[in-house]
Formats: sequence, structure tokens, C-alpha cells
Amino acid sequence: MDGTTVDTRTYITGSEIQPPRELNIPDGYYFDGYYTDYQLTKPWNGIGTRLNKDEIVYTKLSKDPGLALTI
Repeated sequence: MDGTTVDTRTYITGSEIQPPRELNIPDGYYFDGYYTDYQLTKPWNGIGTRLNKDEIVYTKLSKDPGLALTI
């Protein structure tokens, strides 16, 4: 996408990372996973783990394939 924030959270060290609430996903896109790098090449699956350091996680959004036009 364009770097738009879809969810922001603050955790206390040692707390368990929770699944996303309602993400602010634009129409025509769907949630396509979490990643640890801005280029979205290193998947992250830390849901349910305990946070023990500062961490930034990026959300990948992809165009909804169901919206493709067929001519």
C-alpha cells in the first residue's frame, strides 16, 4: 500500500501479544500477514508470545483478487 497506519498498539514488557482488533483496511484490500521488515519479506507470527523488547511489525495488505475485472 502506501504506508498508511492500519493499527497501533502499546504493550507492557512481558504482556502477551494479542490478535488484531478491527484493522483499518481500505475497500478492495485484504489482510495478508505480518512482517518484521518494511519490504514485507520476513514473516512474523508472534501472536500469543510474550513481548520482551521494542518491536515494530508491519501489516501487509493485498488487493482483493475477487475484485479483478474480466473482459
